[in-house]
Amino acid sequence: MVIQRLQNLYFLIVSALMGLFCFCPFMKVTTTDGVFIAHSTAGAKLYDGEVVNMIYNWPTLIVTVLAAVLAVVAIFRYSNLKLQRTIAKVDIFMVLISIALIIPNMIKDYATTSFSFALALPVVAIAFLWLAIKGINHDIKVLSSADRIR
Repeated sequence: MVIQRLQNLYFLIVSALMGLFCFCPFMKVTTTDGVFIAHSTAGAKLYDGEVVNMIYNWPTLIVTVLAAVLAVVAIFRYSNLKLQRTIAKVDIFMVLISIALIIPNMIKDYATTSFSFALALPVVAIAFLWLAIKGINHDIKVLSSADRIR
């Protein structure tokens, strides 16, 4: 498979970033009871020496996986640029929803809190989606000018 347009590479990067964000813990906390919790979009793993419990966070996981899948779908919609641009805009919205769904976990009061690099992955994904939209708009502009010449 040859990637001929740069925005397809951007969509591939977004898909990888959101796939990575699904399972990397973005926040590690210790409660006042001494229980260690690792939060990811898949859920929260509670440790008390060993893994005690896994609390799944289905809405956040579904939205994050959907954002990754939409980026892959956009790669294969290269022949319809307007649809590809619409998918990219919807994907930005899904990433923003994913960010909004993890905020309640971050504002709770814990004894100690440390954030991971994974917290920056959705923001970087939004930047790549913006670059993809910019590239799609450029392609639309080039195609319309070529149609005008004919």
